[in-house]
Amino acid sequence: LARFITVNTYVQPQMRTGELLEFSQALSSDWDRFIRRVLVARDGESETVVTCSPEARQAFVDFYNETVKLRENETSMMRPIFARWSENAIRVGLLLYILKGSQGELSKDIAERSIKLVRWCGNQVDGLLDYARAKSQATKRERMLDVIEMRGNMTTRDLSRSCTACKKEIEQLAQSVPGL
Repeated sequence: LARFITVNTYVQPQMRTGELLEFSQALSSDWDRFIRRVLVARDGESETVVTCSPEARQAFVDFYNETVKLRENETSMMRPIFARWSENAIRVGLLLYILKGSQGELSKDIAERSIKLVRWCGNQVDGLLDYARAKSQATKRERMLDVIEMRGNMTTRDLSRSCTACKKEIEQLAQSVPGL
């Protein structure tokens, strides 16, 4: 575990003034205890082995299979992110296991919670990428329309060269703009 970032998710976003903000003593103590448990589990006297219950293992297998299907259907930047989801869910599951001070096997409940958290994080990234893709496409669309307005009728090839647009993007533009 390379580093830890402390985030209080219960605090509402606030404008920053430059003043140094500190976490409450209770939160700092809780975080300190958690980090110590993680470090003891990682660097303890003996090797720490955490096994999954059969139900937890099945939850992780099902999630892995879900990510395989997502990768097969995805053609964008999310493909490599989906590839890491299942292993990240296992890592998060281990942290939740340690956080709870669990003994014995990693439970199905912890597995499902970690999967839910990783899926949520991934969906947030996907939403940001969707926004960026839409903005990029809108910019490219405007650029193509500007080039057509300046130069008049053009071949698909000339427009592609002028705007670094692929044939599919040009066809989509033609379909979305009547009379083009």
